[in-house]
Amino acid sequence: MALAGDEHVGLGLDFSQETAGDYDYFGYEEDTYPRPPWIYPPGIAGFADIPNVGARLRGRGYSEEQIQRIARGNFLRVFGEVWGE
Repeated sequence: MALAGDEHVGLGLDFSQETAGDYDYFGYEEDTYPRPPWIYPPGIAGFADIPNVGARLRGRGYSEEQIQRIARGNFLRVFGEVWGE
């Protein structure tokens, strides 16, 4: 059973460049922000690899319109609804 589709999903690309020392310095809490090392999906090791997400979605049969919604369109729509723009 599908719970959410491409009209309700957005990618949060929270890549961190911080080190274990930074983690302790800033006092992050492990229950909300896991301790490093951070593990990303294969083929997505940082911002430069973001095009791989679209390529994988295309390979799974998603249309360009669906990919655009997932990549940014849904966030822009919600921001506009919240901020009235």
